[in-house]
Amino acid sequence: MQNTSKHCQITNQSNNVIVSIDNPWATASISLFGAHVYSFIPKQDARERLWMSPMASLEGDTAIRGGTPICWPWFSNQFPEGQTGLPAHGYARSSLWSLDQISDNQNNETELLFKLESNGLPGFPYKAKLSFKVIIGQHLTMSLTTSNIDNKSFKITAALHTYFKIENLDNTQLTGISGTYRDKTRNFDNFEAPAVYVFEGETDRIHETRASDVTIVEPDAETFIKTDGHDSLVVWNPGAKLVTSIANIPNAEFKQFVCVEAAITTPLTIAPGNSHTLTQLVF
Repeated sequence: MQNTSKHCQITNQSNNVIVSIDNPWATASISLFGAHVYSFIPKQDARERLWMSPMASLEGDTAIRGGTPICWPWFSNQFPEGQTGLPAHGYARSSLWSLDQISDNQNNETELLFKLESNGLPGFPYKAKLSFKVIIGQHLTMSLTTSNIDNKSFKITAALHTYFKIENLDNTQLTGISGTYRDKTRNFDNFEAPAVYVFEGETDRIHETRASDVTIVEPDAETFIKTDGHDSLVVWNPGAKLVTSIANIPNAEFKQFVCVEAAITTPLTIAPGNSHTLTQLVF
């Protein structure tokens, strides 16, 4: 690993490694298990942008609930045809990545590059390289690149499944999302996005759109999200009923977050020697 940053601290934690950033722009925390960004606090307003479950484990023993899980090589349970019994959201979020490089750029932002290589996994028998570039500055920028190093094409779905911290779901709305969406809670039927996008009960929606700018609007704060390389934006919150069946989210916590995910939900073919990058920027 090459580390030339003056703003980074690395600590071992059980079967995991935690990277802590404190630069002139922001503080941030990243777990090597999952290459998982789980805290980002810009110094301009000292407001945490990412929600983490108080029951989340950072011990490297299970997928982390909160922050930005990386879903790859499939999103949700979009397993290869005919396959069952595979891990939901794939392997990336529950793998120990390597930290290849840490540096400070000319703007005093901290850049980190995480890497993971697949040499064939159940449901994904291909050779692929993943790189995850994170830039901690006034903005949080996360870019997941999938490179095909096999001699045959493969298909992926993927997501940057970010949990955004909010004060109260009842007083939160989204702007920047329009058109139709597929509703997982209603047999994946199509519906029109509401003109005023608020949350009532369980929300699990796939907006097949390349719209790039979404804002989470609260009475006293706004969180801005920019996305690239996606074919969908996924909006998720379990609501009061479903949250009771999720072991690592306290029942009352569902009102403290909303997921707005940069996603590839239609299988994307990557030819040998080619790559694809999925990016989410937060500020």
